[in-house]
Amino acid sequence: MRKTTIALSMVVLTALAGCGPQIKGVAEPAGGAAAVPSIGDILIQAPGGPRPERPKIRLGDQVPPPDWKSVGAPFDTCTTLKWEDFPQEARPKQPKPPELQVVRKGDPYKTACRFHANESISFDAPTPPDPNNPAPPPPRTTEQKPPGWSPMFEVTVVWGTDISPEGLGGTTTTLAGKPAAFKETQTGGTAVKDPFCTVIVKLGNGSAGLQLRNGRFKTTMNTCETAKKLAETLASRVQ
Repeated sequence: MRKTTIALSMVVLTALAGCGPQIKGVAEPAGGAAAVPSIGDILIQAPGGPRPERPKIRLGDQVPPPDWKSVGAPFDTCTTLKWEDFPQEARPKQPKPPELQVVRKGDPYKTACRFHANESISFDAPTPPDPNNPAPPPPRTTEQKPPGWSPMFEVTVVWGTDISPEGLGGTTTTLAGKPAAFKETQTGGTAVKDPFCTVIVKLGNGSAGLQLRNGRFKTTMNTCETAKKLAETLASRVQ
């Protein structure tokens, strides 16, 4: 195992050496560019010499997901809607902050943020015997769920200039006085299919999009009605 770790470290160092001193995480001296040592001095520790300190590089630091300001959106996809705007049953007991999403090449939107209140899945597992207690341990139980239930409840909020109500191909409507459209679909495996509802609202600058995946509350909550209410609340806060 130790040999594998050393070999992998050498591969990483070799890759960094080809990128030059501009790579985030490579230490630079206080003297500025004129005092930058060679790549060999930075990445290879001489026997008995001090190891230069370098900040840790986290995955995603170099290319972070684009936020609303960086793409010129008229609203923040992560903060314009709040958990208080969601139906009571969907609000997590400990609200989780929404997360910016990676925008892939070819995606029609320019920034995206996801709220999720997914339920943890419980399952039966054997209880290990206690050698100090001869009595058999009680079995673990799981909560019974209705057929077709899934733990998923997610709302993704997006903004872009290449999305529009006309392009959705759904049912047209008006939300907060703005042209909009919504469309319901389903996805999932053969046994469990979660309802999705996508809503797009035309804004003065581009369009806002909202997609709700509702497997967790599909027997008690109308997916598209909930998605439309959330989209209308969003649109009412944006010019």
